[in-house]
Amino acid sequence: MFFCPVVLFVLALALCSLSSSHPSRFFGTPEPGWAITPAISLLTQKVLAEWGIHGSAVGVVRLTDTGQVETDLGSWGIMSEDGKLVSVDTLFSVGTSSKSFLPAAMAILIDDFARGRNNTPLPSGLDVLTWDTRIRELFPGHSEWALQNPNAQANVTIRDALEQRVGIQSNPLFFGREDKPLDVVIRLRHLVPLGDSRTFTSVSHETFTLAAHIITTLSGIPYTQFAQERIFSPVGMSATTFSGTAATRSGLLSEGWNEHGRRVPHWLPDTAEEVMAGSHGLISSAHDLTKWIAVLLNHGVNPGTNESVLPCSVLVETLGSRHVVLLEPNDYIEEPNLMGWRDTMYFYGYDDDIVSNIIVVNWAAESYGSVPGARTHIVLSPSDKLGVVILMNGHMIPGTPTIIHKIIEDLLYLPSNASRLGMSNIVAETPIPQPLSWTHIAQEDAIDLVDSTSLDVTDKVPEDNSPPEQRLMTINTQTETSWYSLHAGKLSVPLEQFAGQYASPAFGTLTLCALNSSSDECAAVLRDFAACGELKEHMPALYAAWPGVFVSHLRWEHIGNNAWSVVPLTLYPDGFGRDRTPFTDSTEGEQVAECVVREDHVLGCGLWDAGQPGPNATVADAWFTKFA
Repeated sequence: MFFCPVVLFVLALALCSLSSSHPSRFFGTPEPGWAITPAISLLTQKVLAEWGIHGSAVGVVRLTDTGQVETDLGSWGIMSEDGKLVSVDTLFSVGTSSKSFLPAAMAILIDDFARGRNNTPLPSGLDVLTWDTRIRELFPGHSEWALQNPNAQANVTIRDALEQRVGIQSNPLFFGREDKPLDVVIRLRHLVPLGDSRTFTSVSHETFTLAAHIITTLSGIPYTQFAQERIFSPVGMSATTFSGTAATRSGLLSEGWNEHGRRVPHWLPDTAEEVMAGSHGLISSAHDLTKWIAVLLNHGVNPGTNESVLPCSVLVETLGSRHVVLLEPNDYIEEPNLMGWRDTMYFYGYDDDIVSNIIVVNWAAESYGSVPGARTHIVLSPSDKLGVVILMNGHMIPGTPTIIHKIIEDLLYLPSNASRLGMSNIVAETPIPQPLSWTHIAQEDAIDLVDSTSLDVTDKVPEDNSPPEQRLMTINTQTETSWYSLHAGKLSVPLEQFAGQYASPAFGTLTLCALNSSSDECAAVLRDFAACGELKEHMPALYAAWPGVFVSHLRWEHIGNNAWSVVPLTLYPDGFGRDRTPFTDSTEGEQVAECVVREDHVLGCGLWDAGQPGPNATVADAWFTKFA
């Protein structure tokens, strides 16, 4: 990525009175297939085949200069092991694309208070609700709202929460299957801050649970009900829901498969629907999502009923002005965390009709969502009054941008960005990702942690003093067994002393089991690991069940001295679907742990996110105290 001589400008979008910056390219009533052409259909089928995806649905929406909504929909493949075909009404989990709905709900709530339509009063001393209302004002005292960073606790606003500027990093182990939104909000006080809340932006699913809890508190009804009544119903999204049970009963919910073709269950249990609704929980179809896109492109008004669904403020706040740095032609920038959307600016060469030597910017708001068994990608181009959504019943498929951006390029008559998108080979030469193992963690972080003196760790035996770069090279070129036997510093106490029960106020309780642990709980855990072929007998390792939303089990693999790679896994010892053979579904978010040992006793272990160490990497993200 090469920057031109520094050229800065502000891309201001007056979204409440939006008009296209280009002459209209859309004339008359299009024939079916105006967007999803035979070429696009062929491309989609090839991507599905290359990545082993069973089914997909695509929706395209554009708004003409006269306000007419034009929609094109397509579907491919199957949605079930029985061979039922995907349709445009097939339901998929949309993952973190759920985040784009919560700011809309918040805007409606703020508008209700402004117009005197609120059902509950504001807390004493607070006269108005705005995007810049401080969260501490909504929860007086510290019974619900508190953070370790006193500045963040005092000053974080609703806007900050939705832009994920609270100074905390999301951790895949944080959410439990039995959690309620209030549980998560209360536990936020135990999370270690990563940086200044107003400048350090990070992916934080927890802040969307917080925002949903605010809507629940101030509306008097659960966020899921509020979204259903105030967004889904007036938009006409009749099949959209947060309930996996309801979606299954409808007969429209697609089954899901992992990257190895194994069928996986609907990822979210009923008990966790409310806690994950704001960040991950939405279930919708291509048909329903095109209706949502049409409302966004039409300034918050349902073009079918002419009913105002969203106040103008939600469009200004979520899709408003942005600072853009111009790049070389065919390059692009992504800016995350814009209230549930991601800014993407595409650059397609020079346009003498505008200003000589100024690069044309095609700005879009993007939303990605991925959960086990489902993948979503939504793109809005407000200045072109165009939106595209693609849904797939597979997890983490890189091919979605290939399809979605090709549709946009064709409709806007843009030069192909195929070289950046990898479309020339249509991902044919890219191998299907393999499950992560301990050798695939962020090894520099692990090595830095082993070598650090951030914790007072008592080492009773000589440690490996080879240079970190040599040790990293060895990790990358040797097998697990040979690397471990040659380079891992030994544990300072026997492995069995690390087994036992631990507790963290932020994450809950953890029972680590060694191979010789004899409790009933450990016997069940080890039995599941053994059934799935996940026991590591060639190196010291500990095993645990973890009742999380994103992970079912953890394996702690020794990487040197008293440090561990914490590998999250979801085990299926009885298989799933028609194939009842055991298998493992790998999960993103490997952690690094270092334990403190004093006088031959394990006091506890600190946990770091290996992929996102943050500014305060010497401070553990979580501390687990050993109590048994």
